[in-house]
Amino acid sequence: MERPLRNDTGRAFVRVRVSGPSCRRGDHGEPEAVFLPDKVIGLSPRPSRVARIFEIALPRLREFSVCYTKEFGEYCGAIRAEIKR
Repeated sequence: MERPLRNDTGRAFVRVRVSGPSCRRGDHGEPEAVFLPDKVIGLSPRPSRVARIFEIALPRLREFSVCYTKEFGEYCGAIRAEIKR
């Protein structure tokens, strides 16, 4: 998905999340995986099993500025490290 469309989609998911219902979404990029949910579930290679669950403790309603924080980078790094295992 092109970056502008991906950003618009991300903002729409944030609005849905704030209004009450929860949503599930599959993703392969660490930044999107950290920005949108409160929880990221990492799966192992086939057969897929839950390898690790990351609780994302960043404030809600998330603005894009959170992407430039130390905590955001640490979450992305931890997820990236888990993928490379």
